[in-house]
Amino acid sequence: MIPTDQLTRTKLFHITHVGNLESILSDGNLYPKNAIKAEKIHTIANEDVQRRRAATLVPLPPAGNLHDYVPFYFAPRSPMLFCNYKGTHADASPQEEIIYLCTTAQNVAANHQYLFYDRHAILTHAQSFNQLSDLEEIEWSLFFEPPTLDGFSKYWQDRSDAAHPTWIYRMEVRQAEFLVHQQLDIEAIETIAVSNRTMKEAVEATLQAHGSELKVLIKPEWYY
Repeated sequence: MIPTDQLTRTKLFHITHVGNLESILSDGNLYPKNAIKAEKIHTIANEDVQRRRAATLVPLPPAGNLHDYVPFYFAPRSPMLFCNYKGTHADASPQEEIIYLCTTAQNVAANHQYLFYDRHAILTHAQSFNQLSDLEEIEWSLFFEPPTLDGFSKYWQDRSDAAHPTWIYRMEVRQAEFLVHQQLDIEAIETIAVSNRTMKEAVEATLQAHGSELKVLIKPEWYY
């Protein structure tokens, strides 16, 4: 069942390696790939996909390419996290080392330039929007259909099923993106989520060293 507040409090999830948290807190901002010095980032991304993102132009203002934006997903347990879990690319990290920076579209939109896509942004048929009123254009049923884990659908893989015709393109929709232009103030992040207590303690120690009071949640159901 789609949450009743999905269009008024739309949850967003950015995943990053825990090793990047120190620089994020020091900078006070979360930066897109085009603004990060190579030596400051511990990447967890597939470089083939990153090359495609660098070449994908954004059709709406403020334009640029996808690497000019900080990306967020609309649900946890993304295909990107799964690729790290399975170690399917050269820069994959153990999923326990990956943390979530969580907020809402409405919180971000109050003070940042943004846009979003109704599916994976590198696809030529993906539709882009820059008004929160257009969030209804996303096929939310694929995010919340049962079986669920912590309210979000457990499955995102494509599947041919005559009884469920939308499953044939389920993966690309589940990779819909909310993009923040140039930088995101760390103050716009509401919580951090981790996989276990050991990681929670490590993240809390880093936060404390930077005077941050961000709350850290243990969310094993957001991992594989």
